[in-house]
Amino acid sequence: MKCADIVRMSAQKEGKMAIITRKRKNGEKSYMMRFEPGNGQKTIVKTFQLRRQAEEFEREVKRAKGRDTLEQFTGTGQAVTVAEALQSYREQVLPQLARGGKSKTALLERIETSFGSKAVGLLRTHEIAAWAAVLRETLSAQTVHHHLNALSSLIEHARTTLRAHVPENPVRLVPRPRLSKARDRRLRGDELQWLMRAAQQYDGPELMCIITLAVETSMRLGELLAMRWELIDLRRQIVHLPDSKNGESRTVALSTSAARVLNGLPRRLNGMVWGWVAADSFEKTWSRCRSRAAALYREETIEANRDPNFLKDLRFHDLRHEATSRLFEKGLGVMEVASMTGHKSLQMLRRYTHMDAERLAQKLG
Repeated sequence: MKCADIVRMSAQKEGKMAIITRKRKNGEKSYMMRFEPGNGQKTIVKTFQLRRQAEEFEREVKRAKGRDTLEQFTGTGQAVTVAEALQSYREQVLPQLARGGKSKTALLERIETSFGSKAVGLLRTHEIAAWAAVLRETLSAQTVHHHLNALSSLIEHARTTLRAHVPENPVRLVPRPRLSKARDRRLRGDELQWLMRAAQQYDGPELMCIITLAVETSMRLGELLAMRWELIDLRRQIVHLPDSKNGESRTVALSTSAARVLNGLPRRLNGMVWGWVAADSFEKTWSRCRSRAAALYREETIEANRDPNFLKDLRFHDLRHEATSRLFEKGLGVMEVASMTGHKSLQMLRRYTHMDAERLAQKLG
């Protein structure tokens, strides 16, 4: 063969396979993997800049068994691109997920930006691992896990629905970043009282009310903001949540305090309980409230008596952890708490059951 040095040729039952080293006019080398399957099937020829890439592709071809799995290499099967798979995924899968899969929007956009034009069957573990490493530079480990899970689900959708030929899901072999320990931040000391004082300085009772409900009900911020008056029964002290994060509806019991503050709210013409239209707009209000509470604390507390960690790193979502822990401390059973919080896995509730040693000592007698 002209300008070629045949490095290795192996006779297979399926045909002949070889990696051929070629020397270009500029002196650089390239590596061509050539496979002749025989039986009238199309010859597979693919060129790579690096030898290890050619060898990796050769191994994948060897693992392919029968005509069905070879179709992705010969071109006789459906060469589905990631962009095409995403279009189908958005149309068929996302509507079935909780809230129409809105939480996956940004993830899928990043996947499309990085791999959109590439065939699903040609996605490789090493390039997905490199992509995950780049994501980790700006995103948390948990968010990187979400991206990898989304890509894995997309590949499985392409395999099962679009008949894309992928012998093995490459995401399963990608090493994942270690997850940090789950947050267990609770309210400390009189932090809640100072937050409520700061909330009193805002126009109307809404901010005080939503903080109270978060601590009393363990509802997520998204669930709170989606509340409508038609779904609240103050006489029976319940609120129905038709669309929660896990995709299932549930009915949450309201404590006397929660029902009382809701009863004191004015009714809006659009039927919504709150004026915040999105979590982002509320988070700005929450941030200002927390800063104001910290300022009041510093102004009215003697420096020697101040807690250096007062309100430090407290997030609104931490109020859900506080509320869930309080439910256990009130004596509710695991199933009762799960009906309030909406946790589908009882394993996830284990981290909420930590009680302080003093309280346990009192129970022991």
